[in-house]
Amino acid sequence: MKCVDKSYEGINGLFLSLPDMIYKKDSPQDKRTEGQILEGTHVLSCDFEAYPFVTVDGKGAPVCRALLTCYEGSSTGYVGFFEAFENKEAVLLMLETLCKAARQKGITDLIGPIDCSIYIGYRFKTEGFEGCFTAEPYNKPYYSAMWKEAGFSVCGRYVSYMLGRVLPEHFDQRLEGLYQRCLSRGYTFSSIRKRDFLQVLEEVYRLMSRAYSGFTGYKPISREQFVSMFSYLERVLDFDMVLVARREGRLSAFCICLPNYAELTLGKMSFIKLMKLMRIRRKSKEYVILYLGADKADAGVGSALVHYVAKKMCSKGCPSIAALIKEGGLSAKYYENIHMGRHGYELLSRRL
Repeated sequence: MKCVDKSYEGINGLFLSLPDMIYKKDSPQDKRTEGQILEGTHVLSCDFEAYPFVTVDGKGAPVCRALLTCYEGSSTGYVGFFEAFENKEAVLLMLETLCKAARQKGITDLIGPIDCSIYIGYRFKTEGFEGCFTAEPYNKPYYSAMWKEAGFSVCGRYVSYMLGRVLPEHFDQRLEGLYQRCLSRGYTFSSIRKRDFLQVLEEVYRLMSRAYSGFTGYKPISREQFVSMFSYLERVLDFDMVLVARREGRLSAFCICLPNYAELTLGKMSFIKLMKLMRIRRKSKEYVILYLGADKADAGVGSALVHYVAKKMCSKGCPSIAALIKEGGLSAKYYENIHMGRHGYELLSRRL
């Protein structure tokens, strides 16, 4: 058994082939994105250097893999695109080889899993493996424990709450009061129109660049990069559930709720899957509250928008998932009375 790196002939093929071997079906892998990153042609590739590592067995077959990402001028590196069979020896060998290479590149701290950028993917799922939802991290249950064996420790915990149907009696009266005060101060709350999607996407980029800048692992990207990566959402969104707060035309807060496509987003796309996706988009039975951001200059508007989201969910008459929230944060406390279950996630780090 040995760990090979970028200099090994055929490493890209080994790297790309492993997820299908591990999952058999319903692999979470996006081969197109991974291939672009390995080739240096991804829209974000100009911002970082990516170094693949693969442990192979005695027959040359891949056993585990990971990608080291380095940003110029930063002493923090990211480890992502991790996949592995349940083979502790192989994983420890690979992660130690990766750490040694990172030290040689001037890296003093590693964080992961981050797939090059948090805009691509990050975090291990650690609770709630009985199902998955749209945009949720998807991995084998033993991954986090393997990293901890290799000297990584938890630096961030996140949670998704499964929410029941919202009824009028569930409304938080404090949030209702805040919502009414925001209306009296000239804020408006509404869904967006499909024809305005690209304009709103650019507004969301500007707001996210400010609101998300304190997130662990955040690296700024350009407006062009952001639009290139997320313009695909136009094909999967229910625009009635893309909600914004404005004052005098300026975007103050946003919330993007996606229909829950669940396992349909995993594995290879087929005509039958596509038809099912389109049917769910037209009439979703559950929504994922996925992206939420508010301008710090607009005190209280983010919380008021959360209440507006609850009103919309009440009118839809369907359950929802409050997804990927920082554990212990204010957002995790909203509508605790209708939490029906939870999924958990971790982000890990190691000092070199």
